Amino acid sequence: MGSRWDRWRQSRDFWGYVIAGTIVLTTVMLGVVVPGAMRLWQVFHPRPVLSLPDLTGCTRVEIEYHPSTFEFFFARSNDKTLLSAEEMQYLRSLDTVVLNDRDSIATIAHEMALASDPAPLTRPGTTPNFVEVTCYQDGRQLTSFVTRDGRILETENGAKLECRIYRALQQLTPQVRPFRRRVMCAHRLHTLAATFYVLPREGKAYPRPFEWCDVLARALRDRHQPEESIGERFVCPNMQEGPCHYAINPNCEPNSPPETVLLFETTAGWNQHGGPELFTFDNHDPRGGCVLLNDGTVRFIRTEGELYALRWK
Repeated sequence: MGSRWDRWRQSRDFWGYVIAGTIVLTTVMLGVVVPGAMRLWQVFHPRPVLSLPDLTGCTRVEIEYHPSTFEFFFARSNDKTLLSAEEMQYLRSLDTVVLNDRDSIATIAHEMALASDPAPLTRPGTTPNFVEVTCYQDGRQLTSFVTRDGRILETENGAKLECRIYRALQQLTPQVRPFRRRVMCAHRLHTLAATFYVLPREGKAYPRPFEWCDVLARALRDRHQPEESIGERFVCPNMQEGPCHYAINPNCEPNSPPETVLLFETTAGWNQHGGPELFTFDNHDPRGGCVLLNDGTVRFIRTEGELYALRWK
């Protein structure tokens, strides 16, 4: 019996050593062979050389949206719900922007100068929508590039580069700016509402109306959010002054019907609470304001008829 036990134990130890040795050998091979193979691949398949021309002599830039600004800037379904049929049609009609002024061209040149090789695992967007930017000097083409997501661009020679150009495109296409700010406003309402759900709530109630801004700001600080980021969440992107441009409906509770108004746009203030009498249409152009319902839906309200048709109690 003892000899059988010894043979079994020895056999187990033997295979344990075999497995351990295999793991060590595999680790060594991965650490030596794989990097060597990657270097060998790079020798025979070098990255395209980053050779962007100096754009200081650029006199014209053409920005072409394929198929239009609507698909590039407002592709998400949540964005589309904030736009009317007429607004969507207008944005679809915008497909080309021509820049001739020095400041706008300097913005493009600045972004191009900051372009760099993307991280190894970075992949360009796969969306069929894309933007082509072509730069000219007195009728002669200097360079062109394509971006699908405003983050990775592909140059004429096939190089994939990281270039944070999305905001620049938004800045240089002023026709979309008011609609993008509307979407940003809705996003900030979503962010404020999401903070409600990380609060230690008694009886699952929302913060008391007269201190709701204080409660949310304190919760965000407890989560180590930067002060600048905290303040930004309370401000409509169209407004420059005021600590907060949103108010809470005191009649809305977590168990209220989903279509009940929870947060809505108002004039500048802090801890504001009330009903439709506080709502403002003046924070946006085209005129209107955002409301967030109890189910998380954000709607853009354009008329008093729409405003008073909402559920407030």
